[in-house]
Amino acid sequence: LEKAVKDRTLAKVIRVAAARGLGVLNKYYSKTDDSIMYRLTMILQPKYKTEYFRLHEWPEDWIAVAKQLLREHGENHYKTGAKDVLDMYLSTPQVPNVGDPLLYWQSQLAGGNPLAQMALDVLSAPASSIDVERAFSRGGLTVSKRRHALSDKSVRAATVLSSWASFEGIIDKDKIVQVFRDKKRRIKKAEIPNTYIEILGDEM
Repeated sequence: LEKAVKDRTLAKVIRVAAARGLGVLNKYYSKTDDSIMYRLTMILQPKYKTEYFRLHEWPEDWIAVAKQLLREHGENHYKTGAKDVLDMYLSTPQVPNVGDPLLYWQSQLAGGNPLAQMALDVLSAPASSIDVERAFSRGGLTVSKRRHALSDKSVRAATVLSSWASFEGIIDKDKIVQVFRDKKRRIKKAEIPNTYIEILGDEM
């Protein structure tokens, strides 16, 4: 768009349209500054690291700010010597054959990479609040008139489980059903035998 705006060989109407489009793009692109997550996720994508920023001609001071945000996030929330680990990560070449970054960092976590847990937390954050809002809506339906005595722990567990169940492959539904069946059997076994009730009845 910037090239189109400056290209005097193009018709004025095209250059004006490009300028308007660039204005809208800059308006929404600047909103990525409102959250650190966009920059963190890009750096923690091993296929790109900081090269995406350079490819799109980010000023070096912007890139330095992005790296500093990642260092501060690691030092404040993970306490794993993130600065040294991050410097080592950024000093190594990109990993071009990475398909799913979550699988990549999962393997790194198994290998003891201290940067892996932070990367998994950042990269698994939802891109929008839609799924979160939907989960809260389901949570509101969980606490009905007949279930108002549920503890906050039970409500939280039911809400999370309901959200996970809507995505194929995250949880084993058959296993969950079996867990509840086993729990029901344990409760029945724990009930007072009828012979005890008869003895107590005779004494009363």
